[in-house]
Amino acid sequence: MQVTPTAYTTLTTLINFTGNSGINKGTNPVARLFQAADGNLYGATFTGGTSDLGSVFKLAKTAFTTLTTLANFTGANGANPAGRLITGTDGNLWGTSSTGGANNKGTIFKVSPTTGALTTITSFSGTNGATPLARLQLATDGNYYGSASVGGVSAKGVVFKLTPAGILTSYSFNGANGANPQSGLIEFDGFLYGTTKLGGANNKGAIFKVPVGGGTPVLVASFNGTNGANPTAALIKASNGNFYGTASAGGANNKGVIYQLTGATITGLISFNGTNGATPESTLIQLSNGAFYGTASFGGSSNLGTVFKFVI
Repeated sequence: MQVTPTAYTTLTTLINFTGNSGINKGTNPVARLFQAADGNLYGATFTGGTSDLGSVFKLAKTAFTTLTTLANFTGANGANPAGRLITGTDGNLWGTSSTGGANNKGTIFKVSPTTGALTTITSFSGTNGATPLARLQLATDGNYYGSASVGGVSAKGVVFKLTPAGILTSYSFNGANGANPQSGLIEFDGFLYGTTKLGGANNKGAIFKVPVGGGTPVLVASFNGTNGANPTAALIKASNGNFYGTASAGGANNKGVIYQLTGATITGLISFNGTNGATPESTLIQLSNGAFYGTASFGGSSNLGTVFKFVI
């Protein structure tokens, strides 16, 4: 197993954002891009836009060099979206905003990809969760699932279920089963799996699952520092049947790890050392060649982050 620089070594800048004015309004696009069935790329900026509270944009599929701002957040309709958008059952773009809404604790929203009309589906209250940072997951039961990083009964975050009719049900973390989830969920074999940044047996983060249909999060495995700590990225299910992910801290150098989950066991596979990266916070992807690719927020030759390739 090794972490090496990726073979994809040519970077082309397609769009420069221009803040709250100019052609390409938006700042700090922390959410991952999403390609919809129409071939266009869609994304969100955390800030910028007309109110400097974020925006939703489209990159035209021709060359991905033409940006159209579809919607701007105003605070009342949400603010500061951090998670990737998804296509809902109605064909609209669904997502979460980390603040704003009726209680300034975040929202779930949808945006029309054709008209740009933004609709607030629900506002978080704190009791049912607050500050959602991850994308939604449309599960096989037709409902939307996600996590909010704080709030809930113990103020340690929640997993929530949202029906297409807009009915929200939340299930709270209590620390023992995890705390402060920041990652998206993935569905496998009747369950939704995710990670929490804190909580678990050692308060260094956890992997949990909830049944499709909803329910209290169940602890799958705890991070202990050696096998990683403080994961913020989602799991991926690899072609070999195992789950893989990154933890932003822990490992031999406390600079983060790439780990494997098999059953209820987390195994740290690679410890970042600074030279090859540090503090990996994003979700891995696996390409058809079997290799995994990802990014680290720090480390590398200038300590400003790396793109890496991981081969089993």
